[in-house]
Amino acid sequence: MNKEVTKNIEISILMMTYNQEQFVEKALDSVLMQKISVPYEILIIDDASTDKTPEILRMYKKKYPQKISLYLKKVNSYHPTQNGYF
Repeated sequence: MNKEVTKNIEISILMMTYNQEQFVEKALDSVLMQKISVPYEILIIDDASTDKTPEILRMYKKKYPQKISLYLKKVNSYHPTQNGYF
């Protein structure tokens, strides 16, 4: 991500996913459609999903590269708190 953009971020939205292919698009669309006047970012951590969640997340990252930072884990942590620390 561009360092200029990162310095101005006022809101960081953290989304953690695991096998959410049926819901992740709706969740992301609901965040992206919000009307706010400050710069924000969406940090998405996927905990090694085995469904199409990573594919959907890559599609959104490609469509919104300035807004979305994507972290696709290769090994499931089996613990949501560890993903938050990540």
